[in-house]
Amino acid sequence: MRGFFSAESDAQELTTSSASGVSCSSQDTVIDLAQGDPDDGEEPTTEVPAHARPRNATNWVWDYVHRLEEPVAHNNTVYTHICLLCLPKKSWQDSLCKARHTSNAKVHLVSIHKENEGAMKEKQHRSKRASRFDVAARPKEDMKRAAEPSEKAEQPAKRQKKLTWRALVSRDQISGHIARWLIRDGLPRNMTTTTAFREFLAGVIGEPIVIIPSHKTYNDILDKHYSNFKKDVSKLIVEEFKELFETRFLNMEHDLWSNSSKSCIVGASCSFINHHWQPRHIALLAEVKNDGRGGRRSTRQRAEGSLRP
Repeated sequence: MRGFFSAESDAQELTTSSASGVSCSSQDTVIDLAQGDPDDGEEPTTEVPAHARPRNATNWVWDYVHRLEEPVAHNNTVYTHICLLCLPKKSWQDSLCKARHTSNAKVHLVSIHKENEGAMKEKQHRSKRASRFDVAARPKEDMKRAAEPSEKAEQPAKRQKKLTWRALVSRDQISGHIARWLIRDGLPRNMTTTTAFREFLAGVIGEPIVIIPSHKTYNDILDKHYSNFKKDVSKLIVEEFKELFETRFLNMEHDLWSNSSKSCIVGASCSFINHHWQPRHIALLAEVKNDGRGGRRSTRQRAEGSLRP
């Protein structure tokens, strides 16, 4: 049997075996085995770039999000960090992210790796923190009763100094009412950042300086409303399923509108007739939050539904 390699001069020429049935001329590519590998010293593109936990970082999130020794450009974007939880499931290029601060890294874990223990604890912490903004609409009867003057109220003296009226609500309650209004009407948060809105709010509450809920605070409130809504819907559907003797009764609809590769709006709704023969329609419209790879975090635009017949 002929060998695959034959030596000529100082070089090694690659030839094919006659058993293969393919003839090859002596002008084929010559590989000099004595010559060093031209790629020696260069890191293959398939290897994960060097990375490590940021120095002086104490938060637990940096155990999963490491800083790259050198920034990496991918798809016309420069990334500075890499997520270790993404690596087993994705290519290292798709595991790149941006995390300038601890909060940015936590946003990525909470939105992408929800099953992670640290992400679940962080979500619970945010939900608990958002609970202080909980507000509820007062019944019309209570509001009318509060507006009526008391018979025992003392009449002010004629020369009494006029007092400035102020709303009997805390700043947290004001933030809660603003967030509740935006969520229920499906309005964007930037409506509250205009000068006209601040002047309107200052005139309503009687305070010259008003504090609008920050982007982070609004997202925490929104996440809490979103979680509560999902729980209420699940509970309602399970109860109806039992009332109908576990008969299939739901008509589910899913819609997707995409305006870019990193931002899309997902809509989900269900329609059914309950055990009282009343039509019910529950709609949940939500914008998918950015996973941190694009830098800015998007805000869910709308999360609403009617749980009342």
